[in-house]
Amino acid sequence: MLFVTVQTAEKSVQKRVLSWLIKPILHQFFHRMDIRCFLTGIFGQEDAPSELLHSFRKINIRQREETHMVIRGRAPLRVSFGGGGTDVAPFCEEQGGAIIGSTINKYAYCSIVPREDDQIVVHSLDFDMTVKYNTSENYVYDGKLDLVTAALNAMGIDQGCEVYLQCDAPPGSGLGTSSTVMVAMLTAMARWKGVMMDAYALADLAYQVERLDLKIEGGYQDQYAAAFGGFNFIEFHGRNNVV
Repeated sequence: MLFVTVQTAEKSVQKRVLSWLIKPILHQFFHRMDIRCFLTGIFGQEDAPSELLHSFRKINIRQREETHMVIRGRAPLRVSFGGGGTDVAPFCEEQGGAIIGSTINKYAYCSIVPREDDQIVVHSLDFDMTVKYNTSENYVYDGKLDLVTAALNAMGIDQGCEVYLQCDAPPGSGLGTSSTVMVAMLTAMARWKGVMMDAYALADLAYQVERLDLKIEGGYQDQYAAAFGGFNFIEFHGRNNVV
């Protein structure tokens, strides 16, 4: 048992010194307790050192975050400086195409929180929409967040989870939002499943899911820009593209 006696003229100084002395002890031995109750029980509600309460409030928040694993994916939006349209099949497959473009500091985000049941709940903050799936049932394209449905199907997600989606730009902005959201989703899902993909494989899978599986018209540049990021010159030859 450790006894500490501090004699000071000012009560505030006493609490500050005491906080400094016992904080390491409480971090070591009481980090799983309700520290607020422990401290207020000793000092009273008004006299509990605010420094300690703030410190251990952050510990409690961190412990709650650690209890629920969060897997995140992020991909940048893009602007094109030249060559737009030459990345669209069948032109790029027959004649070849090229674009010069750059990603910007605006992003699409995907966060996945695993659940312990078989429910998949998708929250789209941009569309203010929530869609629920059951992993025991086949994924159906019904016009409600089909991008998410196709990504879940492509990655073989068979465990319950919460999926949160958000993009810094609205749909139809011309910045490749849908493809960027797809890349962000595939990035998060691959991390969750422990699947290693380089930027080429990620871009090609995003193209396959969006253009071939969902039949959404468009070219290659959005997926490749989101997967690689930065300033790029990209040559298109169908599925064999060079960044």
